Amino acid sequence: MSLKLPSTVPPPRPLTPLRCDAESQLADAPEPGSATCHAAELLYELQVHQAELEMQNEHLRQSQIALEASRERYANLYEFAPVAYLTLSSSCLITEINHTGATMLGMERSQLLNRRVDAFVAESDRDRWQRQFVSAMAQEGMRTFDLTLMRPDASQCTVQLRCLRQDSWDSKPTLQVMMMDITERERSERAVERECVRLQTILRMASDGIHILDSDGLLVEANEAFLTMLGYDQSAVGRMRVTDWDTFDTWPVIQARIADLIARRGHEVFETRHRRRDGLILDIEINVSGIEIDGKCYLYAASRDITKRKRLEHLLQEKNIELERSKVAAENANSAKSEFLASMSHELRTPLNAILGFAQLMEAARTPSLENQKQSIEQILKAGWHLLGLINEILDLAKIESGKMTVSRDSIPLPELLTDCHAMIEPQAQNAGIHLTFPHFDNPCHVLGDLTGIKQVMINLLSNAIKYNRVDGQVRVTYAMNGEQRLRISVEDTGVGMSPEQLSQLFQPFNRLGQECGSVEGTGIGLVVTRQLVELMGGTIGVESNVDAGSVFWFELAVASAPKMASGNFNGKVKRARESDQIQELAIQRTVLYVEDKLSNLALVEGLIGLRSDLKLLTAIDGQQGFRIARSGQPDLILMDINLHTISGFEVLKMLREDPLTAHIPVMALSARAIASDIEKGLDAGFLQYITKPIKVDEFMNAIDMALRNSSCR
Repeated sequence: MSLKLPSTVPPPRPLTPLRCDAESQLADAPEPGSATCHAAELLYELQVHQAELEMQNEHLRQSQIALEASRERYANLYEFAPVAYLTLSSSCLITEINHTGATMLGMERSQLLNRRVDAFVAESDRDRWQRQFVSAMAQEGMRTFDLTLMRPDASQCTVQLRCLRQDSWDSKPTLQVMMMDITERERSERAVERECVRLQTILRMASDGIHILDSDGLLVEANEAFLTMLGYDQSAVGRMRVTDWDTFDTWPVIQARIADLIARRGHEVFETRHRRRDGLILDIEINVSGIEIDGKCYLYAASRDITKRKRLEHLLQEKNIELERSKVAAENANSAKSEFLASMSHELRTPLNAILGFAQLMEAARTPSLENQKQSIEQILKAGWHLLGLINEILDLAKIESGKMTVSRDSIPLPELLTDCHAMIEPQAQNAGIHLTFPHFDNPCHVLGDLTGIKQVMINLLSNAIKYNRVDGQVRVTYAMNGEQRLRISVEDTGVGMSPEQLSQLFQPFNRLGQECGSVEGTGIGLVVTRQLVELMGGTIGVESNVDAGSVFWFELAVASAPKMASGNFNGKVKRARESDQIQELAIQRTVLYVEDKLSNLALVEGLIGLRSDLKLLTAIDGQQGFRIARSGQPDLILMDINLHTISGFEVLKMLREDPLTAHIPVMALSARAIASDIEKGLDAGFLQYITKPIKVDEFMNAIDMALRNSSCR
């Protein structure tokens, strides 16, 4: 039985892409014979269909793989999206939620499914959530609102929700929710809001006028202080330019400054003037900076009204000028006073030099026939030395009051100092019939002060204790520690004492407490100088006294440690003994040149040198003559007065030092200028010694002997 095929072949179907591919695969198959043409065509069709089906299956498989990959990709995007995705049923149950949503709600996803979302809404927001949910399920369209969520661990977060109703295939609507955590954004917004409030408060309360100008000088912002300062209100903002109030510069100058500050974001402080609305001109200090806000350039300025300050500065400047003039006048007056004191010292000492010098000369040359003049000579000397003491007290007070008195702060050994004071005051005590008692020191003791100053204080107190004592009275010096760092030195007398009223007036200058008409001489300034000297050394001074029971004057100084390098003698100066005998042993008569323009002084020194057979005196009455005699006579020593009429002693000294013939000759100053600054100036200039007038004969002779001995050793 044979298969009967239709006699005719149906027309070919249209070729699809897959059929074309199938036929191309069968293109190499053998063509069918004529006898079996119909069957072969059928077989061919079957093969084509089979190949086409296989390719369709492969295409479907590849599509399935791509679909699975796409679904996995979209699933990952859903799961790990930075925002939470939820699907809520019509009864507000969670039917789907991604990983981000589960993390945001603080629970596992499996625990969240079929739970009401209300449980995670904060109590304060639940009513609002219910209203929003009902409204979103009833209406189409996107709804956006914020909520506060409460996690199971009691932590809270603020979220923004976007809700969209979606109708499913089974006609059960769901709510698609996208939830984004905005907690940090809320915090930042609140911080920004607080900062804005703070800045607005600062601007509102600032006393300076804060304002902002744009590049065209337009006022775009201003605080109340600025507007009040110029007499405007907020309506001026946005319609006024800087030229409406700034009167110091023209607009081109202001515009150039604004452009420069804005371009370089610069900062500048300067002064200008502003015109108020009522026309009043104010002095203003401006502090400006170029800034950028939202891509636009502005000028930030803080202005301060300095009108009152400028007026005060002007007044202060006038006062300073006035004070400077007063200062110059005071300095000139003080200088004139100092010059007057120096001049008076010189003028007073010059006649005293003659009085005391000739009296000492008469005393030294006294013969038995002139013995009856002894009392007269003693009275001359007493009056002269007293007058010299008064002059020194007045000069000391003047120096202290003018601030020119200086003291050092050295470690002074108290035992040696009191020993020196005892030796100096003993003759006065013996003449007055007063018994002195000084303390005995078992151990070293040092105080902090000035050697000369402490001596002067002690001598003043001892001298007063002797002068104001009783006949056959006593003066006792004691010392004691007052605390760990202070030492008190006391001078106790057995005098008449003082009343409380007298004690209250004790340290007043020129107040002698009723002794003006008494037999005791004085100026009433000795204790004033004493107190100021003690205070200059950092000490204190006081007194205790009772009428008819005597007085105790005391002063305290700081305790000091012993100096590291002890000197071989107490005050650093070798105590010189008169060495005229040693000079005479040289068997050579030494020559002394005295340059002096006052004949009385020349006569005095001639008389004193005349007592010495080992000395020969040359004299000159001016500096030029003295220089010539020094070059030709080559004296062993030159005595030089400072105030010569032609050229001063300083100039003569300079000429002597510059000339090789006289440069080696020692020169001593002999002058009535006894101010400390004058003495220091003389020693600095190069004088070997500076001897002040009136001359003390013993000191004068010792100085000459020492100078000649040093000269012979060269």
